[in-house]
Amino acid sequence: GHEQRVVAQGFAPFVIESLLPRLRAEVGSKPDRASTGIDGGSMGGRLSLLVGLSHPEVFGAVGAMQPALRVDEAPMVSALAKAAMTKAKVALRLVTSTEDYFLAAVKAASERMRADAVPHELLVIPGTHGYEWNRGPGAAEMLLWHERVLRGLAAP
Repeated sequence: GHEQRVVAQGFAPFVIESLLPRLRAEVGSKPDRASTGIDGGSMGGRLSLLVGLSHPEVFGAVGAMQPALRVDEAPMVSALAKAAMTKAKVALRLVTSTEDYFLAAVKAASERMRADAVPHELLVIPGTHGYEWNRGPGAAEMLLWHERVLRGLAAP
């Protein structure tokens, strides 16, 4: 819990102050939150939630594939998302698979956010937890979603 948030707080400045400016310079993307998204898989999914929802002024879209969460962290995830949404609307999507180690925790986070009226999407598709799923159906679902929502279009 707390230790992980400290790690995310240390990672956030790197992403926001170093990585994003370099990426924008390399690809010529717009430096605005409406066209900036973050996501990751497993521990990276956890970090994308913690960093992205802690900085809604930077990220207009936050996604997490098979995020490494625990069931008892559902209230923390929901509270973080709710706080983010009060600052700026964030498109939020959780993508996981039927055989993901973290399926119960991801569902618990989604259920808690639903109970707390936090807008988000949950997608559960077939597959295991691992690189094959992340590089295949997980990545395809997340990339298509980012492309749509960061262009102001309806989510697929």
